[in-house]
Amino acid sequence: MIYELYVEAGAPSLEEMAALVAADDGLAGAPEKDTIHRIIRDTAVPPSQADVVAVVTVLARATTTWDGHDVAQRARDLWVAARLGSAVGVPLGEVTDPFVLEVHRPIASERAGTLPPLPPYVPRPHDRQLAGVVERAAGGASMMAVLVAGSSAGKTRACWQALEPLREAGGWRLRHPFDPARPEAALRDLDRVGPRTVVWLNETQDYLGGGEAGERVAAGLRTLLAAPSRGPVLVLGTLWPAHHAELTRRPESQVRQVLDGTIIEVPETFTGADPAALQHAAGADARLAEAIEHAEDGQITQYLAGGPELLARLTAAEPAAKAVIWAAMDARRMGHHNALPLSLLEEAVPAYLTATQYDQLGQDWLERALAYTAQPCKGASGPVTRIRTQRPHHGRRRRAPHASAHDGGPVYQLADYLDQHGRATRAGHIPPTGFWEAAAVHAHPADQGALGDAAWERGLYRDATQLHKNATTHGDPRAARSLVDHLHRLHPTDQRPSAHAAAHATLNNPGGVALLLGALRQAGADDQVTALLARDPAAQVALDNPSGVANLLGRLRQVGAGDQVTALADRLLAVGMLDQFLQIGDHRERYRFGREPEGHPADRWGWEDLLDLE
Repeated sequence: MIYELYVEAGAPSLEEMAALVAADDGLAGAPEKDTIHRIIRDTAVPPSQADVVAVVTVLARATTTWDGHDVAQRARDLWVAARLGSAVGVPLGEVTDPFVLEVHRPIASERAGTLPPLPPYVPRPHDRQLAGVVERAAGGASMMAVLVAGSSAGKTRACWQALEPLREAGGWRLRHPFDPARPEAALRDLDRVGPRTVVWLNETQDYLGGGEAGERVAAGLRTLLAAPSRGPVLVLGTLWPAHHAELTRRPESQVRQVLDGTIIEVPETFTGADPAALQHAAGADARLAEAIEHAEDGQITQYLAGGPELLARLTAAEPAAKAVIWAAMDARRMGHHNALPLSLLEEAVPAYLTATQYDQLGQDWLERALAYTAQPCKGASGPVTRIRTQRPHHGRRRRAPHASAHDGGPVYQLADYLDQHGRATRAGHIPPTGFWEAAAVHAHPADQGALGDAAWERGLYRDATQLHKNATTHGDPRAARSLVDHLHRLHPTDQRPSAHAAAHATLNNPGGVALLLGALRQAGADDQVTALLARDPAAQVALDNPSGVANLLGRLRQVGAGDQVTALADRLLAVGMLDQFLQIGDHRERYRFGREPEGHPADRWGWEDLLDLE
């Protein structure tokens, strides 16, 4: 509506519209040129209704067919509808099931009668830190907190409890992005997250890990947290210490910068709690009393989450069920996300069995093994359980499919506690040949690049190359770089890997395209460089990762793609990435004094041109 009005008003300049708004004291809004430019051009809902009304009012006066009063009311109504229609997440007050947000199910107790879903919560020192973060968010500041500890130490439960003040205040929403894959889900809605929203990033490594996708999520979070018009927002996450160390090892990365200053450490043992409060809570809940009585070394939360029972279940498992758990452990530690295709587990299991054990398997061995691994551990989730996105509900709604693998089959998840246990106890084990063969056929395409990296590190060059080829076929530019680089070392004159990579790599990832160009150039694959450039990466790469864009610009210069450099530079300027634009050609002197919102260089200005505001 705004754009139609703008065109009918004769497309006045920003200066003209800003002057008309400033001259009318009766307008509640007072947008200046840059704000007016965004209101007319951007697809996002403008943050200020008053500014929108001011713009449409002055535009209507320049037409013969629009009534100023009517158009102002219409703009108000449409603004409200747009804000409500674009709201991300669900009302926080409607989020009443902690297990939907991946809080661990507690053990059951033979001594328990009718008990609530979760045991009573006893605060510890980290809860006071987290409460301070939530209090600041409730007061209007955009905040982020990431709790760091090992598996089942109480991180997610602490985040769940910390939301209580926001539930009581009302008006907050919660967004838990996880479907179809966590980075994709986060990126899909991050630019639409609005004020008073909790962004729930449990298992934060699944959002911020994995290279370029994680960098894009981190960049989006930084933009969200820094935008006053979109706040307050609260971002909550959880990490294992090893994941935190891996994510923050690169000082210049977006991921490290977004995590900086957000970490709250959670003790592995139940220290710092008020003993009297703990005993009082135990008197009201048999599960907590049992955990206090039997937990070793004060690991009460781990006991409540079924950790010891999970280990006992692994030890007592029959060979096929144990092989399912081992295959899941290896898939996770080799780089597959915790959504494991059943076909992968089924094909890998025989490689973990002796010949005698395999010969003794019955026809229903897989069903029996999965029934064993899915059986709850004292009420907590079993070792390996099926993932379902459809949950019980009341009333009518659009049906959602079960979570499924890329081949349409079911997917399973490994219990966190066993994931951590497997990484510690199987660190020296190289998965058997059958595992890698199953991964090449059945692993999710998005995970085959990481699996290929793991195979290469262990000297399994053939398996690694197969996985990298598969990932390249599905568009992974980083896997394409590895495919070209590794096979060039093994077979320097064979250009088929380079041709495959140049034809199949996706072009939306600037850092990945830069790496691939570098590998092709290093391999002397000039024809393949030309083929990749013919697909016009400069017009297709995303611009939400400045470091990746900078790397791509450097590579494009190296391969002599001047027209692509120019095209990418024009895109940078159009979206306001002036710092990156200035690195190209002689633009720095032309834009010495910055730019106007329309894109042209600003006129010379100095200190005397700045206003003194009291």
